[in-house]
Amino acid sequence: MNKEQEFNRYVSRGDYLFDQHEYEQALLKYKRALKLKPMDKELNQKYIKTLTMLEKLSKAETEVRILLKESERDNDLTLKLKFELGDLLIEQKKYKEAKEHFRKENKINSVFQSYCEN
Repeated sequence: MNKEQEFNRYVSRGDYLFDQHEYEQALLKYKRALKLKPMDKELNQKYIKTLTMLEKLSKAETEVRILLKESERDNDLTLKLKFELGDLLIEQKKYKEAKEHFRKENKINSVFQSYCEN
């Protein structure tokens, strides 16, 4: 089995386990796939989503910050990661940091403002 086949096998198995709500097992498969292709956009998003489902928000936040630094040239991914980071900060009740993050990104809207004020 070549590297690409092995990668696809881990991702497929991780997807199946995620769909079955077996998030810990899915996370393990995604981690193995990431060792083969650490900068795969779609896989990194699945990995972060799985961390979030497991309420490993601090780890998810760390991963998003790392990816943001490494993906500066990919505008689509960077934008998604910036929103993901803001959402993770809110979920962890880091409202001041989230507000500053969105302000810095000029993405504050009335819904977010009212959410942070409560």
